[in-house]
Amino acid sequence: MNVSILDYGAVSGVKVVNTVAIQNAIDAVAEVDGGRVTVPTGLFLTGTVYLKDNVELHLEMGAVLKASDNLDDYNPLDAYPENWGSDKVDRTGLYHVKNSNNISVTNCDFLG
Repeated sequence: MNVSILDYGAVSGVKVVNTVAIQNAIDAVAEVDGGRVTVPTGLFLTGTVYLKDNVELHLEMGAVLKASDNLDDYNPLDAYPENWGSDKVDRTGLYHVKNSNNISVTNCDFLG
């Protein structure tokens, strides 16, 4: 399966935080045993996203995932508490992975 984050409502620019759209794309690919989630050319603002088994997050040439400046966009324990169990350590990062296999973040950042 290959999906674009645009298929899940992501919008390029600095006004829209795309965390939900990106996570929904990742979740959809993970539910069918994996594939590629594509970030197209553009700048996409996001908070924390969870990478899951057999999912490749692929950035096309010119694609940028920009971390939100708003700390409220980083709520991994609230969003997916089942991923962390009783571990209550603050986890404010762009990507989170726990107990997952065969994941990757790839890009086409080259000319030629």
